Amino acid sequence: MKCCGASSPNKINPAADWNEEELRHLVRLVNQQGRLKADWNDIASILGTGRTESAVHQKFNKISRARDGDKSLYEQYTLLDKQEGTQELDGAPEPLPAGCAATPHVLPPDVVF
Repeated sequence: MKCCGASSPNKINPAADWNEEELRHLVRLVNQQGRLKADWNDIASILGTGRTESAVHQKFNKISRARDGDKSLYEQYTLLDKQEGTQELDGAPEPLPAGCAATPHVLPPDVVF
């Protein structure tokens, strides 16, 4: 008889509490896909912890709610990742390297499409 988690060290008891590493990974994955476009089945699969699509989605909704005017866990982890430079948020482009102009390229007037 196998004990819980013996077959894979990454699998956890789905009823177990979420640890900080797992929550931060969840936030990164949602930010990569975009909050409104998140594929919860895909995110649950990538987490690789054995949690269901529903459990992952419900946990994200729970950590996204602000508590008593404070930042939600989602906002806190997103800010931490941004400060640490560990993720791009909601598909935002990387900042331009120093010295690069952000002006659009202008074609000569004789170029016709």
